[in-house]
Amino acid sequence: MSSSIRNAAPRRNHKERGQLANRKKLGLLEKHKDYILRARDYHSKQDRLNRLRIKAGERNKDEFYFGMVKGRTEGGVHVQERGNVSLPVDVVKVLKSQDANYIRTQKAANLRRIEALKAQLVLLADLLPSTSGLTASELKTLKTAGLVAGSALSKGKLSAVKRTGHVVFAETEEEGMPVMSTAGKDEDGDEEFHIDTTPMDLDALGWLPPSSKGKRRSTAPSQAASDPDLNELSTEAERIQHRSHLLAELAARQLRDHQLRFALSELELQKVLMGPGGKKKLREAEEVKFDDDVEKGDEDGEERKKEERTWRPRVFKWKFVRSK
Repeated sequence: MSSSIRNAAPRRNHKERGQLANRKKLGLLEKHKDYILRARDYHSKQDRLNRLRIKAGERNKDEFYFGMVKGRTEGGVHVQERGNVSLPVDVVKVLKSQDANYIRTQKAANLRRIEALKAQLVLLADLLPSTSGLTASELKTLKTAGLVAGSALSKGKLSAVKRTGHVVFAETEEEGMPVMSTAGKDEDGDEEFHIDTTPMDLDALGWLPPSSKGKRRSTAPSQAASDPDLNELSTEAERIQHRSHLLAELAARQLRDHQLRFALSELELQKVLMGPGGKKKLREAEEVKFDDDVEKGDEDGEERKKEERTWRPRVFKWKFVRSK
């Protein structure tokens, strides 16, 4: 039988034995393939060390490159720059202008959405005349949006209102003094305080009527009739839930508008700072303290002091350049 036929014939598959039971404490028994991997790894490391020894022995001691000085290591690892080159100032100014235009576009879209939310909240004032379900944060959101009147947050406190419209003519100052002294008193002699007695449909919730702007006076009823979401809200609980969703989105949109305005002002400041002319920084950005501004009994000021952190922007002064 030839050797080719002998090799082509099927043979028994010989398997290497595993670790003996009495030698389990020594770990797994190394197979031939494991030895090959370990030997190749060992010899590759030895070859690398030998090449480094030869390269160090043949090195010219007078050889010098600037990379030897500029190179740096972090944790023993050589770190090399990838050829990053800073862009020219003109190119950076153009890029910042494009960023500013994008921010203006997003800011305009966000403002349109805010106006739409405010219109929906004004329409909900007819369906929800009471302030049930409104938290302090929601009232603050309405006040920031300009939808809350001043009497809505007074919690029923009496507010003195100046009486106007009654004119008294007198020949001398002495004749007008008795009338002026009794103008602010009622029949009992006490000072008169006036309570807002407007209907409860809008003022009880503190929202301004939709007819405050002339352009929207004619479109508000048609928008209320064509809004399917408001027509589908049959129960008061659904209306309150819908109002909470609108107020949450309005608060998020207001925060986004504040952040976009800050980013836009920062980009414009950076663009101006990159322009020609000498400049000097007069003041760093600092936090505003409300200790002096908050008076006793000023609840709005105390709430602003607790929740908000207001910062004054940086102040720069440019060198005066005489125009030619």
